[in-house]
Amino acid sequence: MREEELAARAAEYVRAAGGQAWEEALLTAARRALWEVKNACALPQLPEGLWEEAAALAAGLCLQAASPAGEAAPLSVREGDTQVQFSGEDLPGPKRAALAAELCAGARRAFARYRRLVW
Repeated sequence: MREEELAARAAEYVRAAGGQAWEEALLTAARRALWEVKNACALPQLPEGLWEEAAALAAGLCLQAASPAGEAAPLSVREGDTQVQFSGEDLPGPKRAALAAELCAGARRAFARYRRLVW
């Protein structure tokens, strides 16, 4: 499987999370995920069993780059007021950032397990 196919698989994850799937960002994330998995497992080529993990990692990396974790919308701002109230965890942005972190962590756990079993 090539980087383009990996990016297409990752795009499905990104769209399911409600994020924007830009081709250039997906290709960059796919390249990074592909090399990270190959380097961590010391493999010249990625076996079929790790493509889904690499796609999940690429999607997580793309989502992390697209939405910073501190993203929150103001709930109330009053003219002349010095306090601004921000919404918390119920916003799509922080939830998407948490999902991206979990996608990355889950994929890294999966290919680390592969590395231990194959070696």
